[in-house]
Amino acid sequence: MTRATRWGVTGLASATVVFDKLTQALVFGCSCAKIADSTCSATTIRARRDGWIRLGVFATLRKIVLDAFDRSIGGTRGAPCDRPAA
Repeated sequence: MTRATRWGVTGLASATVVFDKLTQALVFGCSCAKIADSTCSATTIRARRDGWIRLGVFATLRKIVLDAFDRSIGGTRGAPCDRPAA
């Protein structure tokens, strides 16, 4: 399987670089154009994001992150809190 087929788009930027750029855009609340630099263009970021959405990567990532959060706090999302309100 080629890299282009694997990630759903063609391009030279590594998946790690693009994922890092997408994370920056989400954390800082800015556009792909503001995050883009010589390692990865805004067009590549958007194209890879769209490809990953089509492949279901973000749905899987969301589940992984929420499950990790549940484990870190020892609870379940949406469950009532065991502690009484202060």
